[in-house]
Amino acid sequence: MAEQTKHLLQVRNLRLSDHPDVREIMDSVYGKMGGAWSENQFETLIQKFLQGQICVEDRGRVVAVALTLIVDLRRLGEEHTYMEVVSDVRLGVVQWQMRLFNSIGDFLQQTEYFVDAVAGYNSDILLFPELFNAPLMSRFDPENPAEAMRSLAEDSKELRDELAQMTVRYNINIVTGSFPEYDGDSLYNASCLCRRDGACDAQYKLHVTPDEQQYWGMKGGAGLRVFDTDVGKVGILICYDVEFPELSRYLAKEGMQTLLVPFWTDTRNGNLRVRRCAQARAIENECCVAISGSVGNLPGIENMDIQYSQAAVFTP
Repeated sequence: MAEQTKHLLQVRNLRLSDHPDVREIMDSVYGKMGGAWSENQFETLIQKFLQGQICVEDRGRVVAVALTLIVDLRRLGEEHTYMEVVSDVRLGVVQWQMRLFNSIGDFLQQTEYFVDAVAGYNSDILLFPELFNAPLMSRFDPENPAEAMRSLAEDSKELRDELAQMTVRYNINIVTGSFPEYDGDSLYNASCLCRRDGACDAQYKLHVTPDEQQYWGMKGGAGLRVFDTDVGKVGILICYDVEFPELSRYLAKEGMQTLLVPFWTDTRNGNLRVRRCAQARAIENECCVAISGSVGNLPGIENMDIQYSQAAVFTP
């Protein structure tokens, strides 16, 4: 009997096969905090930082564990909570109904409705679709699409500033879909990341479509960035750009964890093209990919009259 009750303790690194024992311990200790981490989360810890995952084994059974995370203190700051470190990103993805607005004020009122609603669910990031401010083109000459788009670009700074203020008021990061923006004399399709503190960065669409070039005279951008946020590193690829695998691969190598894709399509096959490419990017890069498009119609607005899409979030 003495031999059978003798402890045989060993300190070692965790193995994936230890998850059942660890789950039992965590469910007991953290039952009021969500219980045990999933097997996928457990496996990720082991893959990313094996040296920090330590256990005490007694006669082949794990009886104590120390699970360790490496975090970037520059992102979290000195003051942070446990849930801010370990919780997953919560995304709000807007499926925007295109309809005519009488003024920028009316447009911003509808925009703020979504910001308010999504922030109410404690989301970290809100994604709008590509060119979601296109209804405001109705104020300009419908017979000249290029000039109408250039006139629309003159509103972009005001829209960006208003959305940046909303991020502060509602404590949420906003990816502004995209809107036309001037850089010098050139017109680009730009998506802005507005952070919770009101700071903004922009990502230009790299591959403009033939229609964007022909109808509006847009040019493709030249740079690709990964953006730091308080919920990890994100990348932005506007519509057509998600169909080029090398772009998201580059972003993943630079540390991207979430890929955000504002898009605009007018037909079902166009929507499926973006959707399936986004799914492929999620699998290839083992990241989450969110897509946001628009639905409805805009009578009288050349090249933007029909909208077809379905918003979605994809995981590996």
